[in-house]
Parts: sequence; C-alpha cells; structure tokens
Amino acid sequence: MIFLPSIKEMLKEAFVDPAFMELVDSFSAQKGHINLTGMTETQKAFLIAAAVLYQSENSKDENAPIPVILVSDELSARRMKSHLDAFFEKESVILRGRETHMSAVSASSREIEQGRVRALVKYVTRDCGCLIVTAGALLTKMLPMSRFISTTVSVRLGKRLPPEDLAQTLISMGYVRTREVEGVGEFSKRGDVFDLFPSGSDMGVRLSFFDDEVDQIKLFNLNTQRSEEQLKEYTILPASELLLPRKEWDKLADKMVALGDAAATKAAAIGAERNNIDTLLRMVGKESEALRSGGSFSGWEKWAAVLEENTESILSFVRGMGDTVYVDEIAQVRSRMDGVAADFEARFRKRTCPGRVLDGTCQDPRCIP
Repeated sequence: MIFLPSIKEMLKEAFVDPAFMELVDSFSAQKGHINLTGMTETQKAFLIAAAVLYQSENSKDENAPIPVILVSDELSARRMKSHLDAFFEKESVILRGRETHMSAVSASSREIEQGRVRALVKYVTRDCGCLIVTAGALLTKMLPMSRFISTTVSVRLGKRLPPEDLAQTLISMGYVRTREVEGVGEFSKRGDVFDLFPSGSDMGVRLSFFDDEVDQIKLFNLNTQRSEEQLKEYTILPASELLLPRKEWDKLADKMVALGDAAATKAAAIGAERNNIDTLLRMVGKESEALRSGGSFSGWEKWAAVLEENTESILSFVRGMGDTVYVDEIAQVRSRMDGVAADFEARFRKRTCPGRVLDGTCQDPRCIP
C-alpha cells in the first residue's frame, strides 16, 4: 500500500477535475524529468502524490513507483519531506551530498555516510515514500549501484556459516566490529551470539549459532537489548558505499601510490614546498596501506575516480529503476549545483596551489581575491 485509505480517497477526489486529470496524465506520460515551479510546496507534494497514485493504478508493474525529487539544498529537502510524508504511507528519505576531505583524515564521523547508505538501502528495497536528492548529492560520484545491490549476505535457520567468516564479510561490507552494538553499521560477537545493526533497519539483528550453524535469528531493541521477534531468514545489506573486491585491494593501493608519486614529482617541478610534498606522500602512504589491509579508509571519497573507473551519479541509477524525476525549482537547483562545484574547486586550488604556506594561506597572486 502506497497511501493510507483516507489519503487515497482525498487524492481521488481531485480526479473528477478534467484539467487536473490532463495534468496528472501528462506527468505519467512524461519520459524525461518534470519541472515544478511557481507553486507552493504543499501543491507540489499533492501533485506528486496524485501522479504516483494514477501511475500505480494504471500500471501493470507490481512494484509501486517511487518518485525522485531534486531540490536545491538541505533546508528545501527537509521542507519537502515534511509535506510528502503527509501523503505517503512510508517515510520519504533524503540523499545528501558526501563530504570530500582534501587532506589526510585519521578518523571521520560516519553520520553522513550512514545517512546516505540508509537512503540508498530504503530506495533500493522500495521501502520509502519518495527519494529526495539535494544538489550536492547530484554532483557526488558514486561507485556502481549494481555492486551495492549485489553485495548482500543472506542468513537463514540451519545455514552453515562460520561466525568468523561472517565477521570478515561484514567488515568488507563497511561494518565496524565493536564490543557492543550501539549504532547503525556495527556488529559484535559474544560467544555464540552475533549482534549487528544493519543499514536501513530500525532494529538490530541477533544471530545465535550452534557451532557453525545458524540456530536462531531474532530482531532486538537497541535500547533494551531484548529480543522481540523471531525470523526464519534475513538479508544483510551493505553499511558503506565503498565496496571493493578483496582481490582488488593491493592493485588499487599500488595505483594510489603511483599517482601520489607522480603528483609529488609534478609538484616539485612547479616549485611546491618540500613540507607540502612530504605531507602529500605521507597521506597517500597511510591511506593506501589502510586500503591494502582493510579495504577501506577514512577520506576515501577523494579517491573515488581512482578506486572505480566506472563511477556514476544517482540519476544514472534512478533512470535504470524507471522512476519519475521531479525537479523542484530548476533554476535554484542549477544555481546551487554551480555553488557546490565552485566551493570544491576553491578548496582544491587552495590545497594544491604551489604558493600555499603552512598556515593555509597562499601567496600566489592567482589565489588572492
């Protein structure tokens, strides 16, 4: 069910208006994106909901369509979400842009990454009302979504699955091993009990083993740690966007080192400071070794195009899913995308300029406003 019965009846009341039906019908027949402009946010949400209802009732596809709405920024995304949630039975999710650290990162908050993964999981599993995408997320390079979708672990009662093998698999999927599960993307092992908090879930999953055999599968409350529901099987989805095959780790780490050496040589040729070159080489060395040993590292975002040649945008994947794209005030979305790109370029230039000094300022005339 996409809509609550009362909301569904309300939307159908509008279908008696021939002009409204003509508009909704044109929405449904549209093959490209649909621009929404000059209306209030409530009106936009109503039109999107009505179009989805019309599509779902006039389509032979069993999967309900999930509208994708492009907005300019975080505030617009939250406002749009509040209006859409009033119509759709399932909560809408927001896909935000990913942070790109230009320098070495020893550790970083996983909040943004987990939020992105949650939105992607909800969208892929068709467990949301709408997907709302910010302008920053439109510019974010993503690793192939086909890999994200196919990287899963299915557990079922009676299945032979050595716990330590499961632990290594979860680590390669972006999960972090902890003493006690407290948040999304974590797992722990205590004796024959294996706890994890999967992406896209509101509850933890507790696996009990008898030797190497899955003996019990239960959902548990993260706050009370008490089991609440028994399951026969469960599919675990990734906790990270960075999903690299184990056999590729060494090759990609070597590629990072080679690029770092080439960049250092070029920097020296144009007069970069020795301290800055050494900092670059230390960063590359640290991050390449982290990749070599564990398949991931903080700050991997800046290496996305190196780690995967076939990067894509969220729109590439959405088109493949066949969902309709709505653009909320296209001029504002374009303006914000230009701003995000300009900000990244400025940070990149500041970081790589040969005239930069240690305090972060730059004496090169090209960088002086």
